[in-house]
Amino acid sequence: MRTDASIDVDSRVVYAVVEVLKPFARDPGSDRPPLAPGLFVNATIRGKELQKVARLPRSALRSDGTVMIVDTQQLAQSRDVKVLQSTPQEVWVQGLKGGERVIVREPSLTIAGTPVTVNNLGEFAGGAY
Repeated sequence: MRTDASIDVDSRVVYAVVEVLKPFARDPGSDRPPLAPGLFVNATIRGKELQKVARLPRSALRSDGTVMIVDTQQLAQSRDVKVLQSTPQEVWVQGLKGGERVIVREPSLTIAGTPVTVNNLGEFAGGAY
């Protein structure tokens, strides 16, 4: 039905609220005990798969909701992105093209058209991007 609005800060668990039809009924021949509020369960959750989503370090997102990419001429360019979700460490965005190089840490005065020297580390603390 929904997820809670907060994340448990100790375990990083997001709690989900589900609707179970006949939670106290047992299926014939099943060993499953009746469900009770607060029990942990294994569940399959169906959702919409999103295409062309990039996970970036939070530092890549600028205050105006854009990211800076490096074009084929090694120049910085601003790219509008749609932020789908964010945490203090990461953002998930749509709007980048496959293979585009994103500036994840930039000097404060980087503007479109600035020549860039690329450091191809290819990873950040959250994993590859």
